[in-house]
Amino acid sequence: MRTQLETANAAIEAVYFFETGIGSMVAKLRPEVDAEVIVIGFEGMTGSALIMGGDRSPHDCYIQADAEVASMDAEPFTKALSDSPTLRLFLLRYVHYAWIQASYTALANARLKLEERLAR
Repeated sequence: MRTQLETANAAIEAVYFFETGIGSMVAKLRPEVDAEVIVIGFEGMTGSALIMGGDRSPHDCYIQADAEVASMDAEPFTKALSDSPTLRLFLLRYVHYAWIQASYTALANARLKLEERLAR
């Protein structure tokens, strides 16, 4: 629980592929003001910034429930993305779905009452 996988604004050292459990991407305005913006579940992964050509995440990422993850160092992962345009395209779809999840999470948190948010 709460094992940190990515640190905001720090170089991503590894990519984690979730086989079980749950991870959370957490956005922070300041230490006491934060919110979960993306949930990473079975068959999800960290390292979206690497897929899009960056080297660091704007958010922290934690394990939120007991999880089994496979990891890969960032350097060979980015090399694999360079060597395989089809792999990059496939993983960009995952990033797109994560972006959709984040946008609906923001919408629900901004516009719905607690009871409605918990029912989604």
